[in-house]
This record gives sequence, structure tokens and C-alpha cells, in this order.
Amino acid sequence: MMSTSVLENVIAGLRFRGVPAVEARGRAEPWLGRLGIAHLRDRAAGQLSTGEAQRVSLARAFVLDPELLLLDEPFAFLDPGTRAELTDDFERLRRGTSTTCVLVTHDLSEAIRLGDSLAVLLDGRIRQCDDPARVMAEPADEGVAAFLGTPAGVRGRVVAARDGLVVVDTSARPQPDLRLRTDAILAATHGGTLVPSPGPAEEAPPAAAMGDDVGATADAHDEAGGLGGS
Repeated sequence: MMSTSVLENVIAGLRFRGVPAVEARGRAEPWLGRLGIAHLRDRAAGQLSTGEAQRVSLARAFVLDPELLLLDEPFAFLDPGTRAELTDDFERLRRGTSTTCVLVTHDLSEAIRLGDSLAVLLDGRIRQCDDPARVMAEPADEGVAAFLGTPAGVRGRVVAARDGLVVVDTSARPQPDLRLRTDAILAATHGGTLVPSPGPAEEAPPAAAMGDDVGATADAHDEAGGLGGS
């Protein structure tokens, strides 16, 4: 393949599937243009730069109009400028097709930018799969949080509830007095916000007044400080 031209590389899959040469060239030409390599159509593949070769590979894949396209670190070995440019082009092109793309990457910013869904694979299994923003805000467990660079949550015990706030006892590991909005208690791992108490913790009201909140176990997460769910 390295001795053949760019155009012959791009139509290789079509020809393998029995598409006539004239039709294959006609289908390939638009993709050469979309990926900015039309001027290279007659150049030998072995004379291309790494970025140009990657564009040829993408054209060869997209010209087949696949239902599913698997990409393993497609931008990993490109210089920063070329990588940013090709990432922009890839994002634009994939949104213009019906192809589902599964892209493997260790670059978190790249995954967030390009993915409609983000799956975290650890120890050979998917630990979490969701909208990228939700995965970042609500890691499924401590392993996912660590992989994403998000510190684990601070465990505590709800000891009081008053005026729309709850007091979380973290005495097992001394921490500043933290209060959590009661409307976010069930959503503490869904973006709940913890704020430092403005003063000494209020004395807990009688158990009967606190209802089911007393004695509940909570995972406290400091959203502003970058703590994710556990």
C-alpha cells in the first residue's frame, strides 16, 4: 500500500468490495476534498507526512460509509498543531455522517470534546458509560474518580437538618464544618454542592424534628474543589 497513490489507498476498501473502479474514484474524490488531501491524490503513500497519512486513513474508512467505525488512538502520534487541526476536521466530518464512531484514547480532553458518550474502561471492563459531563461530575466509583483525576469523596454522617441545610459529621477524619442543601441530599453524587459553614455548627434539633435525615450516611463532595462522586 505504501507504493500506491493516495487515491488508490482511499478506494482500496471499495475495490475489495467489488465496486467498479470508476464508481470507486467518484465516491473517493469528495472525501479527498473534505479531508484536505485532494492535491495529494497522485502522491505515493510512502511520501506522506504522518498527519497526511492519517487523513488518508480516515478518508479510506469514511468512503465506505460504515455503520460503525473503530478508531484506536487515531491522533496519538501527531504534533500538537496537526493534532488540533485534524481533531477539528474529524469532529466536523463525523457529525455530517450517520456513522457511529468508537474512539479509544487516553486523552481525556479529546474524549470529552469528541464523544457524545464517554465510557471509562478499567481492568478490562467498562466501569461507567454516560454523557461526558455527567461522567466528570459523577464518577461511578473511586477507581473511576482516580482515573479521571478527581479526588475521592469525603465520607460523613448526617447529624442535623435545619433551614434547608444539613450538618455532616466528618469526625472520623477531621474536616471543616460542611453543610449540604437538603434538596441535593439524594443528588450529592449528582452535582450536589457543599459550602463551608459561616459559623459554628448549629446544635442539632431533637431527633423527632429531624426525621429520617438523622443517622443517614452520606458521601460529601466538594464540587468547587473538584471532588467527584464515589
